[in-house]
Amino acid sequence: KRFGYTDKDGFKKHLGVWYEEQEDKNKNKCIIATMKDTVQNIIATFENHYTRGQLQESNTPGKPGNTMAKNEEPAIDAEKYRKIVGKIMYLVCKLMPEAANAARDLARHFTNPGPEQWKELARFVGYLKKHQDDIKLTIRKPRT
Repeated sequence: KRFGYTDKDGFKKHLGVWYEEQEDKNKNKCIIATMKDTVQNIIATFENHYTRGQLQESNTPGKPGNTMAKNEEPAIDAEKYRKIVGKIMYLVCKLMPEAANAARDLARHFTNPGPEQWKELARFVGYLKKHQDDIKLTIRKPRT
């Protein structure tokens, strides 16, 4: 009552996340959460800024077992880096727990991103580009 929402109205979008009620293969109700607009925005923002050739698609959002070293050189376009990584952090918090470590590692370098940080950001965005149709969260009622 507080928010004026009822089940008959359907819950479509909240804070940039689109929700769609579906049935899974066992005919059980589930909700699919997606953020296609945000994913496409991240890819477009990065591609408009990235000048080092074509964006390579990636199978993982980060290098397994790799942590980036601190950049000791002058920062490379820190404002644009923060903007893109901030959007990635929001996406990860809402839908992509599997990418949390890679996003956290990118966020550690907000103040002084260098070539290595931009390369890893390109890897993450390449992962989003390759898997953009598969980035969703399925919410189901727990089994009893």
